[in-house]
Formats: sequence, C-alpha cells, structure tokens
Amino acid sequence: MKRRTFDTILSITGFALAAVLLAAGALLNWGANFASSSVRDQLVAQKITFGAAESFNNDCLKPLASWAGKAVDSGSGAEAYAALIKCHMETALTSAGQKADETYSTISAQIMEKAPMVAIMAEGTPAEKEAKAKAQAEVDSLNGLKDLLYQGESLRSILLTAYAFGTIGTVASIASLGAYGLAALMFILSILGWMHLRRTPEDAEI
Repeated sequence: MKRRTFDTILSITGFALAAVLLAAGALLNWGANFASSSVRDQLVAQKITFGAAESFNNDCLKPLASWAGKAVDSGSGAEAYAALIKCHMETALTSAGQKADETYSTISAQIMEKAPMVAIMAEGTPAEKEAKAKAQAEVDSLNGLKDLLYQGESLRSILLTAYAFGTIGTVASIASLGAYGLAALMFILSILGWMHLRRTPEDAEI
C-alpha cells in the first residue's frame, strides 16, 4: 500500500473519531446539565433548609455542622440532609428504648406481635387496668415510632435518589470534558497526519 493512501485513511479516520467524540461530549454535557438542573429545581421547590448551628449538637450531627443554615439545592446537600434525618430517627429510637438500627418494618412487626395481646388483656381489677394501660402505652409509642420511621425513610429515599441523579450529572460532566479533550487531541493528530501526508512522496510505500 502506498504511504500516502495509508496516511489519508488514518487522517480521515482521525477526523471522524474527533467528530464522534465531539458529539459524545456535547450529549454528555447536555445530560449533565439536565440532571443537575432537574435536581436543583426539584430541591429548591421543596424549600428545605438546614437548622441553625446550635441544632447540630448530637454526635451523629456534628459532621454535618458545615451545612448549618444552608438551603438544600444540590445532590450533596440532599445526601447530607438524608444523613440528618437518619440521625434524628436513631435518636428517637434510642430515646424510646429501641435499637438505633430498627426500621419501619421491624417496628411494625413488634406492633403486630403486641397489639393483639393488649386487646385481650383482662381489666377487671385496678391492677389489671393499670397493666393494660401500660401495655397500650407501649403499643402507642411503637405506633408513633412507626409513623416517624415511615416518614423519615420515605424522605431519605427521595433525597438519596436526588443525590444519585446529582452524582450521575457530575460524572457525566467530567466525562464530557474528557470527550472534548480526546476530540481535540484526535483533531490535532489528524491535522498533523494530513500535513505529513502532503510531504510524503507519491511513490512511497509501507
């Protein structure tokens, strides 16, 4: 094969790859902007703001103190607020004598176990009435925790989904820069190859 033919093929291929990479970079940049703006718009609409600095007094809240007073308008902010909710749930659980890792499902199981027993407890004597009232108070406390965990876990799921999409947007933004960089490199190499082609003798072989 003639060297000029080979160089021509390489140069054209390089220009084609540069165009493909440029298009990929544009699409990735569009995806990054779409993900980031969607996450921001949805979070801003919720008007979520972290509390004042003095509210970050729990051990599990201290790592989040830098967010004090800030609005949640990004994926990283959503992740931090999800951690704040988790801390509040754990505090509520331990304050009620439960394990910090209890969930809506496990608390519901406790209610299903205890509620029927309370319903059939005798209450003929003052002592029996007092025992039943105490047992009912425990079930009521569990119901309160169940509602708290349901709301908390639902909010955490939504916030962590926003964080995931925000992260995808960040990764896409980085990938778009890489695609643009490779496109520029391929374009420069293709130009250099074309310049070399023009200096190559017609009868040169490879």
